[in-house]
Formats: sequence, C-alpha cells, structure tokens
Amino acid sequence: MNSDRIPNTFYGILEIAADQHPDKETFKRRMPDGKIRGRTYRQLKELCDQLLAGLVEAGVSTGDRVLFLCDTSSNWLVTDAAITGAGAVSVPRGTDVTDEDISYIANHSEASIAIVQKKKDMDRLKSMSDKIPTVKTIYYMEEDSLEMAEGPHTLGALAEKGRTALSRDSAIVSRTVNTVDPKALATLIYTSGTTGEPKGVMLSQAGWIYAILTTLKRTGFRSDDVAVSLLPPWHAF
Repeated sequence: MNSDRIPNTFYGILEIAADQHPDKETFKRRMPDGKIRGRTYRQLKELCDQLLAGLVEAGVSTGDRVLFLCDTSSNWLVTDAAITGAGAVSVPRGTDVTDEDISYIANHSEASIAIVQKKKDMDRLKSMSDKIPTVKTIYYMEEDSLEMAEGPHTLGALAEKGRTALSRDSAIVSRTVNTVDPKALATLIYTSGTTGEPKGVMLSQAGWIYAILTTLKRTGFRSDDVAVSLLPPWHAF
C-alpha cells in the first residue's frame, strides 16, 4: 500500500487494492465442482459498488443496523465493505448461533435489515419474525453451490438494484462514501455470551484501519504473500 494513499474506510482499502492490483485474483476457494476460483480486485470493487448502491436504493442510511448472519464466504468482506460504505452498522455473527442469541442481538442492536448466508437461514429468521420485530427486510447471500444467490430477496437482486441505480447516477457510491465518518460506529461484534447476555463491542472503521496498518508494519506482509484464513469472518482478528 503506497504511503501517500492511506485509506480511512474499508471501502477505501478495496478501492486502493483494485487500483493497484486490478487483475489479481484473491479470496480463492475450492468450489463444489472441485475447481479453485476467486475474483479479481477489480471485480470485488465492482460488486461492492453495486451492493453499496443497492443498499442506498433500498433505503439504508447512516446508522442503520444490518444483522449480518453469515459464515466464511468470499462474498463476506465485499458485503461488509458495502454495508459500512453506505454508512450503516454491520452486526456480524455466524449461522451456528442459537435462536435466543439471534433474538437478543437483533433486538439489542435494533437491526432493521438482515443479510444471511442461505435461503434456509432466511426461512429461519422469517419463522422468528414475532421475536425480531425490528427486522423488516431479509436478503440471503449464497446458494448451496457457494455461488452468489440470484432472484428475489437475494444478494444478487440487491446488486442488480445497484447496477440500475448506477446507470442513472454513477456518483452514488462516491457521494455516499464521502459522507461516512470513519470514527463513527461501524461494527457491533457481539460476544458469545458465556458470561451472561452477549455484549456488543462498538468499533469504528478508523480503529480497525489503525490496527491493520500497525499490524502490516510489524508483520512485513507483501502483496505477493498467500494467507490461509481459518477463523470465522466476524472474529475480531
């Protein structure tokens, strides 16, 4: 990362990566057909733009809480960047959580939108609608094939909404991202609740990015390094 380009948002990190390494493939994973595939940084940025514009078109605004009930996925980071890029607050948790914890987290955070892993997870939340009354809209991210879901109530539909919006107004993303305060609440990570009710840890993009840049200086990571991630995506690491 060039020293003269220090990002202050997650979107800014993706923007720099897409500019510096547009054709480099990343977030590779073995798909059900046995092939290992990923997306280029340019493709990730394009998808993030579409999702961000789609969220804005769907009425998401600064401070809105988005329950992000998903497991490890190549779509996770780009969706999280779109949520925070829209000025909303990401409330991430894995799908192995209990109904009681979902209810507590959704209500405590006052989440109005939920993005979940698969249709079965959307159906689960719908069956809990009386317990999570603030959640009005649910999208699911992936099919069982691990490909991004398409059709009604999916991440693909949200991206399509964004593509349509961007065709009318190409400045939606830059205008929205430029209004985001990097020091404002961006992520609420709830603890496992082993010492009582889960506790929401309040984190800003500025804090995350300071930690990232400090870590990079200490580790000496380079752009040609390859890393394997084993932690759940909502883990603080």
